[in-house]
Amino acid sequence: MTYCNVLARVDAKHLDDILATFFVRWAAEQRCGAEPSRLQTPPGKADHTHLAIDGKTLRATSSQPHPVHQLSCYEVATGIVLWHCNVEEKENEISALKPLLTPQLIKGRIFTLDAMHTQRALCAQVHRLAGDYILIAKDNQPTLHEDIADLFEDRTPDRRRWKRAETWDKAHGRLEHRQITCCPDLNDWFGKELGRH
Repeated sequence: MTYCNVLARVDAKHLDDILATFFVRWAAEQRCGAEPSRLQTPPGKADHTHLAIDGKTLRATSSQPHPVHQLSCYEVATGIVLWHCNVEEKENEISALKPLLTPQLIKGRIFTLDAMHTQRALCAQVHRLAGDYILIAKDNQPTLHEDIADLFEDRTPDRRRWKRAETWDKAHGRLEHRQITCCPDLNDWFGKELGRH
């Protein structure tokens, strides 16, 4: 009960900020010693930092009738959680995320999110605020999914500009093989769809 009473009075956002600052500095010291130029880099100024946003339902952690669904944003290179918030009962991840996508968070960052967030409004906002994204197209965007599938099944396009990468990872008792093929051939079409010029 003592822990519960203390934690109930702690400002979670302020605690997140303090811990993030500590772990960012600690990680920087591990990577580059006391080199001042790296340690004094202001937050949000490191270009191309990969941030992952994901939601998880926390089961068996509360006596409440509805389990808590939490949305988190973390820096992949360090594993530091930059923020997290509870998705309220009458909202979803998309609406909970909107107020958290600030210019300071987005600029110069690359975001990965799951297929639920593959929405035109989010893509346009991230692009407008000078960020980038990697999103998954699934059946929640049937036309988009079909257009991409058609492109990669077409045998006639010039594939010299296409890039491919793959990784093999062994962890948690399994071997994971991941492949990605990147192609700029639909960029102009997607740009028109998002209202880009």
